[in-house]
Amino acid sequence: MVRILIILLLLVVLAVMYYSLQNEKFNHRKDNMYQSKQIRELKKKYNDLMRSSSEQFRNISLNSLPLSADTGIIAENTTLHIAPMERSASVNTINYKTQVNIIDQIECSNTPWYYIEIPSLGTHNSKGWIKKSDFTFISSTSKEIRNV
Repeated sequence: MVRILIILLLLVVLAVMYYSLQNEKFNHRKDNMYQSKQIRELKKKYNDLMRSSSEQFRNISLNSLPLSADTGIIAENTTLHIAPMERSASVNTINYKTQVNIIDQIECSNTPWYYIEIPSLGTHNSKGWIKKSDFTFISSTSKEIRNV
C-alpha cells in the first residue's frame, strides 16, 4: 500500500513538473511572438522614417548666422530638438519657463534656430535646438535677463 502511494505521489509530482515546463515553454513562445511583432513594427517605423527623412532632407537649406544673443528665456512646453528641424527627434520637453544659454544660431529653411544649453538640467538632455519663436525673451547680456 505504501508503494502505491509513493508511486502515485511520484506520478503527481511528474505531472506537475511536466505541466510547469509546458506552461513555461508556452510563455516563452508567447514572449518570442510578442517580441517578433515589436521588431517588425519598429522595422516598419524605421523604414517609413527613412523614406520620409530622405525626402525631407533633399530641399533643406542651412545658413550659419552670427550669434546675436547669449541668453534667453524659453516658453513653457518647449521641445528641445536633436537637429534644427521641426520633425527631428526630441531630446527633451521643458514644461516651464526656463533661462537658457545660447551657444549657436542657424537658419534652417528660412526659420531661425538656436542651439541652447539648459544649465539647470545638468548634463543629461540639456542641449539641443529650439526655434526662435519658442523664446519669450532673448538678450545679448545676461544682466538684462535678471530684470525680466
